[in-house]
Amino acid sequence: MGAKERYQRWYYNHLEEARETNRVRQWAYYERNAEKIRERAKKNRRPIPYDPIKGRARNAVAYAIRVGKLTKKPCEKCGETKVQAHHDDYSRPLDVRWLCSRCHGIEHRRQDSCRLQPR
Repeated sequence: MGAKERYQRWYYNHLEEARETNRVRQWAYYERNAEKIRERAKKNRRPIPYDPIKGRARNAVAYAIRVGKLTKKPCEKCGETKVQAHHDDYSRPLDVRWLCSRCHGIEHRRQDSCRLQPR
């Protein structure tokens, strides 16, 4: 048996003990440095500006889904079933395209790059 196999056997035999030790160590670190950790988290947090028009559109879609007025369809680009509603125009809140998370991100990046291009 080589060193790698010995280590793997030891690791699996001591996994729960190591988890408990790490949990205790992490909690002790947090208790000693709680203020510093909170300050760092607060500094790294970026406020997301609230847009009331977008908020109303999102709420309208959520309500329409809940009452059965809208039903989620598969992603129109790749066919994924776990989808998000994408608004091309927020003034028409129930006119949405169903996109998966990946395609939704690609669509937003495409729209942002079109806005940045000079005309």
